[in-house]
Amino acid sequence: MKGRPLLSFTICWLCGSGIACALTGWALIWGLIGALACLPLLLRFMDVRGWSVLFLLVAFIGGVAHWEWNDARNHSSLPETMHIATHELDGWSAEIQGELVSDVRIDGDRADFKIQMSSILPTLDSLADTDLATALSAFNIDEQLMVQVRLLEEEEQQIAAGWKRGDLITLNGSFVLPGEARNFGGFDYRSYLRTLHIHWLFKVKGASSVTAVAPEGLGQYNILRWTDWTRHKLGSAVEQLFPEPHAGYMKGLIIGMATDIDPGTYGQFSQLGLTHILAISGTHVAVYVASLLLILSWLRLTRETALTIVLILVPAYVLLSGGSPSVIRAGIMSMIGLYMARRGIARDGLQMISAAALLMMWWDPYFLLSVSFQLSFLVTAGLMIYMPLINRLFSNWPKSLAATASVTVTAQLISFPVTILYFNQFSLLSFVANFLLVSLISAIVLPLGTVAMLLSFIWVPLAKPLAWIAMQLNQLTFISVEWMNSLPGFVLIWATPPLLWIAAYYAVLYALLYLLHRGNGEQQETAFVEEETAPLVRGQPSVSMANMGIRSSMSTVVQDQGKNRVDGKET
Repeated sequence: MKGRPLLSFTICWLCGSGIACALTGWALIWGLIGALACLPLLLRFMDVRGWSVLFLLVAFIGGVAHWEWNDARNHSSLPETMHIATHELDGWSAEIQGELVSDVRIDGDRADFKIQMSSILPTLDSLADTDLATALSAFNIDEQLMVQVRLLEEEEQQIAAGWKRGDLITLNGSFVLPGEARNFGGFDYRSYLRTLHIHWLFKVKGASSVTAVAPEGLGQYNILRWTDWTRHKLGSAVEQLFPEPHAGYMKGLIIGMATDIDPGTYGQFSQLGLTHILAISGTHVAVYVASLLLILSWLRLTRETALTIVLILVPAYVLLSGGSPSVIRAGIMSMIGLYMARRGIARDGLQMISAAALLMMWWDPYFLLSVSFQLSFLVTAGLMIYMPLINRLFSNWPKSLAATASVTVTAQLISFPVTILYFNQFSLLSFVANFLLVSLISAIVLPLGTVAMLLSFIWVPLAKPLAWIAMQLNQLTFISVEWMNSLPGFVLIWATPPLLWIAAYYAVLYALLYLLHRGNGEQQETAFVEEETAPLVRGQPSVSMANMGIRSSMSTVVQDQGKNRVDGKET
């Protein structure tokens, strides 16, 4: 509590949400009783007294209540509204109308997207009573569905590519319940969709069963529709400069379009724990902020003006990048840091990350179940807490190498328990791969690719030399990754650890590093938050800042590994 009330409040809120998520019914009640019974011991250990006790208690109960309130409202209204049992609605044919609310993802003979359904009309083969069908057509139903369109011909891919977010869309198909996990510990598609507030699939055969009408009036200025269009244009520019497999790799690296990455390349990166490179993360936000501040400094703008402009532009970048939990976290923290720098307020990284976590959990408590959310916050907070202790191990190294080594080791140690929890394997070469390749990719390949992409809109021949250099470095990366993966005996298989073991791991790790730190003598006080907010200083963004951004979003190392790109896809 002392000096960091927001951190304590957020931890208690997350604990309350976690208990409410893990337990239900009487188990939740007994769990709350047990937690409250242990609370006096915990507060005494933390030396929390007076009004602070009430403050933390409100946070804990608030987390429980907020989760329960949202979870109780997260159910399908279709069976109740239409007076049809859930099992009877499964496989039921209908014509529905709604608004397309996501980008359209085309993979082979299938197109996937989400719609906000507004009305429904059962087909005659699903209801023999035509009067009832007429009555039901008057109902307005506000619910999101995941749509899967089976494309019957190759030409239909071009038709599906013309469907855009914001279109008014009419579909003829059938309702289907999402599949559940078929094997113990397998991926549960139904539970995953529920975290997105989606409870039904709507399956359609052929693009001819889909009618899309572009919005009129203010609807055509939908910012998300514009964002999709911009992402498509940027992706096309990358494809113009880079052949495969470089095109898919660079699209993931620069604009977060990871679905186009070659599966073989993705698998190689995944085994070494490098997939966080292939999606937009804290690295990209840090580089983006630092680059903008550098450009604005060249334009001779005042510090306050530059910070204000970048603060306004950060949300635009979050939207363009696809808005994953890791980039949302990095965006919120950057905006808070920029605002505080603008006002001349001292920055505290742990307070900033607490504010980001609380805002995201308030907006959608199901973020807590996202592996991306968990790793992003764990690794970022871990860097702030553990890195000042690990820095001592590399005190004799050259400064730039020491910063990279410290960030790499810290991030790997922090992400290790969560990685084996979800994927039951860990490569010992992950330390080496991240140390050697991440700085190369983030400091050289990413800027080269971004500049080449932007120059291609001015004059393609000017961008080609930069793209060629990036491709040579990519080839070096691919060869290195393939060689490291070919070495036997470095991938360790782990049993799924209990949560108590994970908590003990972090406690023991901190104790060991602290004892090592004390044994080597007192280190100079380290304001690690300056590493996180280094881009706020005009002029020269530091290497350690870039590495901080890299590891702060290790989240994406796992999000796609076990789900086979499950967004809109049943596995």
